[in-house]
Amino acid sequence: TLILILLVTHIAAIAWHYFKKQDNLSRAMMLGDKSSDALAIPSNDRWMDWLKALVCFAITSGLVFVLIMAAPSA
Repeated sequence: TLILILLVTHIAAIAWHYFKKQDNLSRAMMLGDKSSDALAIPSNDRWMDWLKALVCFAITSGLVFVLIMAAPSA
C-alpha cells in the first residue's frame, strides 16, 4: 500500500510540473539531462562515476532480492 501511495504521489508531482509549471520532468528523468536558460557547468561523466552507479545498483538489487527471499510465503 505504501509503495502505491508513493507511486501515485510521484506521478501526480510529475503531472503538476508538466501542466502547471510547463516543465517536462519525465524527459529529463529518462534522458538524465535537462536544458536550462541559466549558465551551468556541464557534467563530467567519467567511467568511475558510471562504475559507482553500477555498484550502487548491484547492491540495491541484492538487498531487494534478500528482502524478497526473506519474506514469508503466502
